[in-house]
Amino acid sequence: MAQPEPFPLPSPPNDGITSLLYLSTPPPSSSSSLSSSSLLASTSWDGALRLHDVPDDGCAGGARLAVSRSMGSGPLLSVAASSRTSVGEASAATRMMVFAGGCDGTIKRLDVDASIVDVVGRHSHRRNGGGAPSSSSSSFSSPPAASCLSSIDDAVIASAGWDKRFHVWDARVRTSSRDGDDGDVGGGGIEPVASADLPGKAYGMDVSRDGRLVVVATSGRRNCFLDLRKMPSRSSSKETTMVVASSPEDGGGEDDDVDDEDGDKIGIEAKILMDRESSLKFQTRCVKFFGMPNSIGIAVGSIEGRVAIEYMDDMGIESNGGKKYAFKCHRVNDTIYPVNAIAFHPIYGTFATGGADGTVVTWDAANKKKLSAITKCPTSVSALSFNADGTRLAIASSYTFEEGERDHPREEIYIRDVLESEVRPKSKK
Repeated sequence: MAQPEPFPLPSPPNDGITSLLYLSTPPPSSSSSLSSSSLLASTSWDGALRLHDVPDDGCAGGARLAVSRSMGSGPLLSVAASSRTSVGEASAATRMMVFAGGCDGTIKRLDVDASIVDVVGRHSHRRNGGGAPSSSSSSFSSPPAASCLSSIDDAVIASAGWDKRFHVWDARVRTSSRDGDDGDVGGGGIEPVASADLPGKAYGMDVSRDGRLVVVATSGRRNCFLDLRKMPSRSSSKETTMVVASSPEDGGGEDDDVDDEDGDKIGIEAKILMDRESSLKFQTRCVKFFGMPNSIGIAVGSIEGRVAIEYMDDMGIESNGGKKYAFKCHRVNDTIYPVNAIAFHPIYGTFATGGADGTVVTWDAANKKKLSAITKCPTSVSALSFNADGTRLAIASSYTFEEGERDHPREEIYIRDVLESEVRPKSKK
């Protein structure tokens, strides 16, 4: 059978594409006029959050740019979504919410139906080595960019940033605040529900399917694992990892407390289970959880054209005999290209990698086999996302500057139909 040809989406981003995300199907009560089962979100260095509506009939002609919204955060680095967020005291309607993390440290939310952008939270400037924010910009080690976002569940969003901090946010709240000018955590938005220090700048993050575990890949080749546990409602805990949503400093009082469906505040403790060194010898670019039969682990991609499969026996999570290993990929003769993106198939648990060589390849981690070379793009592959049933793969073709400043092909987002033979696991021989 001939391989399907990828087709480009109209009106792609004008600058480097940083993330892609197929949106989950909303429940029947959704007030959205858009069919999110075919919506693809993207973020980019041009500062716009885009939603493309992609038809399910495999035709390129019906694809359209449904939403393009400048988020006012500078370049956007990350995206997450929730289709069940209830906002406002008088409305319990389900609305489609898309979140974007910016280079200025803000996490902003786009209410797609109302076309409203507001601030969920903010990462702060930190001095070299951490500590409180400084009044002098010359002492900043880096921007406080919200480099990673993930949806924990319909009410909770997690973020990690270049400020070496991890935060959990209550995504149900609509704030009247816009961008704050104080640079503090929570400025211009609500306070985080939980926070934790990371060993370095966050380069990649993922959440396990049950929403209990988070892995953050940081500078210094560290993989930091966090356990998110729900605390008793209306907890009076004074632990530093627990912060109650909303604060008087944001203009709120006791009447502004955020309640869940049972009338209780969301309480989550972010506990670091382990901070360990990656088995790869060079900087991490991406990390994803995987679930194999009777085991769970992570896939880690690095700038050295390698992927590592690692387990979590040292945290008491059974691997059922699985052993860590690594393999080479995205290499052309003696030229080594970074692995920029990893996406796991939602049905089969196999995965695709996207590299700076412009190729997308699928792999069977359980059986240690290469499955198929999916496609070759005009330039680097910067992001990947499977749709909900794994029949389509969104591919960001966007130069990632691994060869420095030079002329390069324009940014494109391609949609590629996926054959079952390209993602179905192979049996061991």
